[in-house]
Amino acid sequence: MADGWYSYSDRSASWAACPSMYNYFKGAGYTIIENPSDSQVLAGNPVLYYSSAKGRWSHAAICVGNDSSGTPIVAAHNNDHYGVDWKLGTGWSKRCTILMNQNTTEKVSI
Repeated sequence: MADGWYSYSDRSASWAACPSMYNYFKGAGYTIIENPSDSQVLAGNPVLYYSSAKGRWSHAAICVGNDSSGTPIVAAHNNDHYGVDWKLGTGWSKRCTILMNQNTTEKVSI
């Protein structure tokens, strides 16, 4: 958490809304990889999902590790997803990951 990205008291827009989160991390200089490969989705990093129908980044998840076949898996809140394939189906026109944790040795298998 930092100025502009926090959950305490009143949460910031960048904490609570995907478009603001994307813009915050981009403005803060984090590396954002659009349409990443499996090997670029790392444990501890957010994954954002873009909806063409809405014209914006509209969902977020956190990569929590890899499954037994090496596919990155995420946790997300809308349908209480935990340990599911990071692509979250086919309804998204693009995905991105934000490199906050670049330590590939910390991957966890679930």
